[in-house]
Amino acid sequence: MQTFVQTFIETIVETFIRTIVWAIIEPFVETFVETFVETFIETFIETFIETFVETFVETFVETFVETFVETFVETFVETFVETTH
Repeated sequence: MQTFVQTFIETIVETFIRTIVWAIIEPFVETFVETFVETFIETFIETFIETFVETFVETFVETFVETFVETFVETFVETFVETTH
């Protein structure tokens, strides 16, 4: 009888604990992971990529336009004007 009661209580307690714990922990973990991943992706990656792309494009375009195009155009025009006159 004692073995039956002991086994019954252990089974009930294990099942109860497993059920309750998983009922509480699983949604928490799922919610945390979903929220963290969504927030991380939306916030960090989008912000990083957006900032990087904006900065890179602005810097590259400004540098390219200011340096290459202006230098090329000035040099070409000066050379062309000197050569033709």
